Amino acid sequence: MAETAYKYDYGYNYNAATQPKKEQQTRPQPQFEVIVNPLAKEIAREKEVNKLAYKVSAVLAAALVVFSVFCYSCVMLSDKKHDLADVKNDLLIHQTKNEELKAELNSLVASVDIDKYAVEKLGLIKVSAENEVYLMSEANNKVIYSAKD
Repeated sequence: MAETAYKYDYGYNYNAATQPKKEQQTRPQPQFEVIVNPLAKEIAREKEVNKLAYKVSAVLAAALVVFSVFCYSCVMLSDKKHDLADVKNDLLIHQTKNEELKAELNSLVASVDIDKYAVEKLGLIKVSAENEVYLMSEANNKVIYSAKD
């Protein structure tokens, strides 16, 4: 079967093994001579150093801003804590004063003290059945005073 495949090859690769290989002719490459400016390396190095310096200064500036914001927030937080402590102290003082005033009000409002004050200081008399007086309005805008019937 191998012979059959060779018969129908139609010479695509026929005599490929027998033909001499063409040697590639190599042309000599032109030699380029690079003329280097002696200052070019130094200028390139300075550019790299400048880029690095800009990056470092940007990082330091950002760190300074973050540190400043942190310090400012700490100061503001401390100030607010002091304000809160002052307000708490004021609240405690006012609560104490409120309790004192409530106790004083309760002592003043007792009905025994009110009656005593009315009789002794104001000269009023206690209401009883014999000193009750009624006012009645009749025609002609006259007022009639009458005791209890």
